[in-house]
Amino acid sequence: MLATGDLFVSEEGARQRLAERADLVDMEGYAVASAALAAGLPVRLVKHVSDEAGEGAGQTWQQSVDACARELAHWVREHLG
Repeated sequence: MLATGDLFVSEEGARQRLAERADLVDMEGYAVASAALAAGLPVRLVKHVSDEAGEGAGQTWQQSVDACARELAHWVREHLG
């Protein structure tokens, strides 16, 4: 299950509450999908987990953003190239 929200999850209690209901949380995907639906356009979202949420999320994200970009670029070459 994918949840959506407009806040960066960095508090452990919030992370635990979300984990009871969803496997992942995405901040941008819902807005993109909703806008595409409203415009009658097809959309495919390809995401990569950039952080683990919880108290260390900000640091984890900063350290992993380059690796995430490389993984997504590889996926694009393999599937869309």
